[in-house]
Amino acid sequence: MERSFAETFAAAGVALDGELARATAEGTGGYPFLIQLIGYYLWQEAEKAAGGLDGAAVSRAVTAGRRRNERVVIEAALSTTSGRDRDFLQAMAEDPGPSSTTDIGRRTGMRPNAVGNYRTRLMDAGLIEPAGYGIVDFAIPGLCEYMTAGPARK
Repeated sequence: MERSFAETFAAAGVALDGELARATAEGTGGYPFLIQLIGYYLWQEAEKAAGGLDGAAVSRAVTAGRRRNERVVIEAALSTTSGRDRDFLQAMAEDPGPSSTTDIGRRTGMRPNAVGNYRTRLMDAGLIEPAGYGIVDFAIPGLCEYMTAGPARK
């Protein structure tokens, strides 16, 4: 993906070196909508730049793309969740990677059958996905970070 960014901008006469192309690609998390969003914002940055992009421009584009993703995708997906759904997601966000449903139950005080019910609800909503037996992970890039950002963004 980083090569695609570099080649696309090079074809338009805009320099995007390998390290910056890599940072741009990493910012997308491989998520197609973020690829489009960050590419769009990077293109806007390129229109302001004189022949090349720098780290600050890439950072602004990645930040703008992620913020837009939060508003358009994450907040829309969360708009139909209940308080207990969000408790479940918040408990997941405490882990650095996929979460054990046993840990989620312990953190939320839910009984195993309730954990299973909320797991199913959140999977049906496309917010989480199975990641092994008794393990779940966030299905939407940026959702974990959104859940850990604090009440101002939720």
